[in-house]
Amino acid sequence: ITLDLSDEQGATQNATTGGILATNLRLRSNTAVAASFSLLGAAGNDVDILAAETSGLVTFRDRDDLTIGSIAGSSGIPGMAGISTVNGTSEGSPISIIVSGALAANQQIRTGPTSGAGSSNLGTVTLQSLASTLSLTDNADITADGPVSLTAATGISTAAEISTSNDAVTLNSDVLLTGAVEITNAAGSADITFHGTVNGTADLTVTAGTGDIDFNQSVGQTNRLGQLRIVSVADLTFDSTAAAQNFIQVAGSGTTTISGLLSTTIAA
Repeated sequence: ITLDLSDEQGATQNATTGGILATNLRLRSNTAVAASFSLLGAAGNDVDILAAETSGLVTFRDRDDLTIGSIAGSSGIPGMAGISTVNGTSEGSPISIIVSGALAANQQIRTGPTSGAGSSNLGTVTLQSLASTLSLTDNADITADGPVSLTAATGISTAAEISTSNDAVTLNSDVLLTGAVEITNAAGSADITFHGTVNGTADLTVTAGTGDIDFNQSVGQTNRLGQLRIVSVADLTFDSTAAAQNFIQVAGSGTTTISGLLSTTIAA
């Protein structure tokens, strides 16, 4: 079953109203109007796959597992993939997806403009699993004109790129790299913070411009990273040990602090 919410004015659902039960949910609006979808029935919403194309905000709560994916066209409505709140080439509106079960994404999430860097910094992206995992495939790149926050009770698995228009990126949970990951703050001044451990044998590239990069817990302790590459940063801080095949810091305008052992197996 595919449910379509298609309206120039969007749709609003209060937390106490009935739930949306559907295999697929498509949210679509006329991009000439900033139509928003605020669907907050966390106790009742039970959707398997979500996709959205609108120029207003998308806020969704689900009581179970959810995938941000692709939905084929039907009933005269074209197919869509991922979530985009971008109106043409301009900056998009916020996206907030919070689920009680596992949250997965295998398609792109975009609030940043399709051409050039944004400047409004309003297109925040919040993804959260309250009791399970957050998984991002290599197709689930996040392009945001606003801060990005990723949280999962039992950890984040990612092979996706994250880029912002001079906005902070915060990974609040343990991270497992399932493929090469790049996190970029478009040569701006916002910080990139890893609050949990970081593991996985893939490469990690981080670009913070004149912002800080902080690894609050160990890096590569369970699974040694491939290449850990810091392209640009002000202050770089490792609050614990770090292990990678090799470590490269291309540039830094502040202080690099390593509180634990930095272990590499290949010369940079």
